[in-house]
Amino acid sequence: MRHRTPAWEGDPATWGTRLADRLRREDPVRAAQLGAVATPPEAAVRLVEAAWRAQPRPTAILDPACGGGALLVPAARRLWSEAGARTPADRTRLLRAHLRGLDVDPDAVRTCRAALAHAAGCTPGDLAEVVVECDALGAPLPPADLVLANPPWVDATTVPPARRRDLAARSRWARGAWDLWVPLVERCVEAAGPHGVLALLLPEAAAAAPYARVARAGLHGTRTAVHLEALGALREDVAVRGLLVVSVPGPAPTGALPIDGAPWPLPSSAPAPAALTGRPLGKLATLVGAATVAEAYAWRDALHTGTPDATHLPVVNTGTVDPWTAHWGQRPLRYLGRSIPRPVIPAAALGDRRLAQARQPKLVLAGLSRRLEVFADLDGGWVGAKSTVLVLPHDVRELAWLAAWLDGAPASAWYAHHYGALALRGGYLRVAPRLLAALPVPPAPPGVDAIVRARCADPEDPAPADALARLVTEAARRT
Repeated sequence: MRHRTPAWEGDPATWGTRLADRLRREDPVRAAQLGAVATPPEAAVRLVEAAWRAQPRPTAILDPACGGGALLVPAARRLWSEAGARTPADRTRLLRAHLRGLDVDPDAVRTCRAALAHAAGCTPGDLAEVVVECDALGAPLPPADLVLANPPWVDATTVPPARRRDLAARSRWARGAWDLWVPLVERCVEAAGPHGVLALLLPEAAAAAPYARVARAGLHGTRTAVHLEALGALREDVAVRGLLVVSVPGPAPTGALPIDGAPWPLPSSAPAPAALTGRPLGKLATLVGAATVAEAYAWRDALHTGTPDATHLPVVNTGTVDPWTAHWGQRPLRYLGRSIPRPVIPAAALGDRRLAQARQPKLVLAGLSRRLEVFADLDGGWVGAKSTVLVLPHDVRELAWLAAWLDGAPASAWYAHHYGALALRGGYLRVAPRLLAALPVPPAPPGVDAIVRARCADPEDPAPADALARLVTEAARRT
């Protein structure tokens, strides 16, 4: 489906946003393929201002995914202001000398030219060499000392397999289940060279997603991220949240952000959690997803309402797990279109590996929650369904302390601080084995086992809850 570039009115700084909005309404499939996430004008101004603080006298400005000009129009205005350019001729001359915009979408190219021309007082034809149709992932990029970009936020699953293989073969950063912004930001770094500044609007998940580890190290490691700002939801009708990153030349110093690609803690109005030390959880236990997608579908028809016994095991999932509690028989298990009041599954349906996990003492964590929610299966016998995470201790004597520590406020605060960028709307944290494995666990205090047993026996009793909270707080303080 092709679109005629409309004759926009009003502030040209908004034309790019309006073009992206219209594309999402009229052709959502094409919008998803292009990764067209509109840049709100206020976010664009904040990005340009942050960029100018890091590079106050840019001579070559590049936006390799310029869209309709949401970033280039405020950048042009800042350029004109600094140079005192008031006439259309002076403004056009500065654009030709210092600005370049690229985009793979011809509609976006025409809109960007029109927006810049309207702001400058010239014609779009005067800017034919300033904004050009070009795939920045395939063509050489012009060098720049300031690169501005809101790269395409294209989910990995929407990139055609052949193109994905080709991009991965040419990229050092595209590893794992990468999104399309990763190789484009890699190209931005190449265009900036050893002396250029980058100002980027990325999905907030870039701060914590495992697939972005190499990208984080490239923006803060061999370079230095001097500005990191969580912008929140860019629009009320779009769940994805934005992250403003400004990266400057020079190796990053040791400081608040890790330089090895580990997750970036984002600035927050909430106080940062106390630093925790201890052995990583992944050294004390095996962490696994409770079921693969294939297993989940294989179990669907085997699940039924019944009474647990030696050959039929009770089943819980994220919806029936709360801290210290499995609401088995109180809430129905909702599972792949079914609702099962008292769910059990035949042991024979599980397979040897999952049956062994079910029968061993362990922790079952909700896979999506506002805080870590831990159900302690101290004696074994429960099956965690898909979306839950199993913590299988290497030494069963440590299980009680792991339950208490994971349930405590310090662990949830640590997880939210490091992986809050991956949270869904409403603050729901995605709990994943790979992420949880890095949680530091201090040594167990004496006497915790009996208190945990009492807590499991009666989750409503405040006495063991208060006792565990004191033990966890003291353990965190000692770290």
